[in-house]
Amino acid sequence: MSTLRTKMIELMKQDRKREYLNLCNQNYTETVAIIRELFPEYYQSGDPFDSLYGEAMENKEREGTEEEIRILETAISNSSIMPYCYERLAILYSKQKNYKRAYEVCMKWFDSGFWKIPNSSTSSLHLLDRLEKLERKINP
Repeated sequence: MSTLRTKMIELMKQDRKREYLNLCNQNYTETVAIIRELFPEYYQSGDPFDSLYGEAMENKEREGTEEEIRILETAISNSSIMPYCYERLAILYSKQKNYKRAYEVCMKWFDSGFWKIPNSSTSSLHLLDRLEKLERKINP
């Protein structure tokens, strides 16, 4: 077993997300190959709710924030694998000062296994930053 693979598994088991995600960014090609091997199911299915993000962005202009939230909630309640759905929804809830719900949205991303995919590591780091900031707001 490669050293990188061992390190990735160790970081995941120890729930050291930031270190894991930074490792993925620094060794992108290798980590993609390793994760494809460890979790092939993450790469076998597309996200049927991916189109909802585009729909949410279109509706934002026409129908406003509430409709955008409704569409993004639909995507994440169906376990969308697209981190930007979670990120955008957390931003919207934060703008409404609904920090608890924004925090829950971020947690839902990290409760899924999709945060481990190196292709999503940059977005996952953004969500992790947001999660930590929200945690400080909720529990000062």
